[in-house]
Amino acid sequence: MIPVNGINKKVERIEIEATIDDRIHKKVMIITTYETINTIHIYIGSRNIYCMDVQLLKDKEFGTADTGVLTKVRWDTVCSIDEPFGKGTDTIMMIKALVTYIHNNYPNVVSLTFNDMSTKICDDGNSVSLAAMKLLTDGKTWYETHFDVSTDDINTYIYNKMKENITQKKQEMIFFKFSMYAQTQSLPIPTDTVKELYENSPTWQQFFSFIRDRIGISKLCIWLSKNNWFEIFLQTILKLSIPTVIFLLHVKKYDDITYKVIKNIGGGYKRTKKGRH
Repeated sequence: MIPVNGINKKVERIEIEATIDDRIHKKVMIITTYETINTIHIYIGSRNIYCMDVQLLKDKEFGTADTGVLTKVRWDTVCSIDEPFGKGTDTIMMIKALVTYIHNNYPNVVSLTFNDMSTKICDDGNSVSLAAMKLLTDGKTWYETHFDVSTDDINTYIYNKMKENITQKKQEMIFFKFSMYAQTQSLPIPTDTVKELYENSPTWQQFFSFIRDRIGISKLCIWLSKNNWFEIFLQTILKLSIPTVIFLLHVKKYDDITYKVIKNIGGGYKRTKKGRH
């Protein structure tokens, strides 16, 4: 039993391994668990920084409630402790590893709720909504592309309405009005070509994916982030607010990734401050 106002802390060093594009990728990370009377907080990262955290509520009958909360996912080069933490692939490995860890250690948990507030840092240092950029190029957000995520009935209705609305806006908006927001003259593509692409694309996905394929993801990100026009366009014209949608990340064992505990660093009942977020 955990003492009143006490915290049971467990720290484990794990090695994560996955085969991606016929290459073996490995990362060494630290999982830290803080267990109180009512909650379990699970963090993964390095010695000094937490790059992903999950909160589980305890249940007297089953140990934990069946739904937890994914409260944060962040990227930083120091998320791992053996070598620099990369973008994209390493983040996918980290999420899959922690979800598998929860599946193995807290089998009653079936899903984690989260709001998608993901951003992409462009090569010029500016940022853009990763969720919106992926939705308007590939038709799915980053989480929908890489993980088993879904929405409940209410959020499915809200999300579908948003997507229906942005499709309607594309059909209604003439190129001249769009170009006023998008500063299309700053694209490394002749304006006449951009106009032709726009008018021949029935959906935003087709238009933005054409632009991405022509100039590359790096220049697309920089263009979208220029003077914050994309964020303004999302809010004022498309009314697209992905962060308001509650998604469900289903807890399961990912067979394409493995982890092993290298060392149990410590545990026991302690009053302690949590690491840097």
